[in-house]
Amino acid sequence: MGQRLAARSELGPDGVTTVKTKRGTLAVGVSNGEPFAVSNVCRHQAAALGVGRVLSDGSLQCPWHCARFDVETGEMVSGPKGRIYGFRPYSKAVEVFANLPPVKLKRYPVVEKDGVIYLRYDVAAGPPGEVGGGRRFPPPESGKAN
Repeated sequence: MGQRLAARSELGPDGVTTVKTKRGTLAVGVSNGEPFAVSNVCRHQAAALGVGRVLSDGSLQCPWHCARFDVETGEMVSGPKGRIYGFRPYSKAVEVFANLPPVKLKRYPVVEKDGVIYLRYDVAAGPPGEVGGGRRFPPPESGKAN
């Protein structure tokens, strides 16, 4: 199965929590009924996304300046808000930067069993990777050609 992350009942009303793992600290939650695990750091000013909240549209909202992320793609779908950070050109520039492949949120494969979310066993102890980022899960067996 893998490393236990959180039970749905532990997520609380915001639908997300912070979990320390061997892969680092992750934001773990449920979006549109599906469990997710992503890197925990907002790409704007490094707020902990695990203390943010999942909105009704399924996006993960940063607790500091309300930037929103699509947890299925790792992309920032809405830049920071507020009197200063909500200035449209600035907010758009942050979005563009946050969606560059090496910068966007890393996503980690999870499974759910009996209401508990687990980091998949094939990444729980292995090197960090990103779902859909060119890395294959499970990793190919050593000694075999790809």
